[in-house]
Amino acid sequence: MLDAPVHSIEQQAGEVVVRSRAGEWRSDHVVVAVPPALSGRIQFDPPLPAFRDALTRRFPMGATTKFHVLYDRAFWRDNGFSGEAVATHGPLSVVFDNSAPDGIQPALLGFSVGRPARALGAHTPTQRRTQVIDTLVRYFGTAVAAPTEFVEMDWSAEAWSRGCPTGFMEPGSAHTRAFLRPASGRVHWAGTETSMVWTGYMEGAVASGERAAAEILGL
Repeated sequence: MLDAPVHSIEQQAGEVVVRSRAGEWRSDHVVVAVPPALSGRIQFDPPLPAFRDALTRRFPMGATTKFHVLYDRAFWRDNGFSGEAVATHGPLSVVFDNSAPDGIQPALLGFSVGRPARALGAHTPTQRRTQVIDTLVRYFGTAVAAPTEFVEMDWSAEAWSRGCPTGFMEPGSAHTRAFLRPASGRVHWAGTETSMVWTGYMEGAVASGERAAAEILGL
């Protein structure tokens, strides 16, 4: 069911009621697989255990902005460059050659992460573009200064993630981590943040789903 963000989850005798603007659904169990920071925006009845509620309020998402810079040709390869760069300063943390496998659309992909990403977010789109292009020029030369298209995505501004690639626990909140995975009645917790392996990656999300399913099946 798309375009139906959940606003409340109610546990009744032997069932769970999930409600959104699109209607309500009843089930024996429910798996909540959104990041902890977003699950804290759902109203639960009865309320979640105090420490689980505290966890959702102290588990913010990371700051990441992704940039796709498109070109007519992958000229960096002509100069013997791989298109990959790693930096410890400046707006871009890493850059990769993200050209289409068939070679039709050459592209460089850049990630701005953490403090640099938050700093970029305070600037206008034009200012962000200028900073990113200037950085690419330092890495690959003036040929990168004239892209055919420039696309950015600030995941911190995306309503249903509010950050990327994963959530993290703030200092002083480690005592709440014991409440990250255990079910709250018939409400089970999944999502990559809850995984024991590959947290923050798709593999972690899959592993967490298998764990939640096993909980419900009593395996």
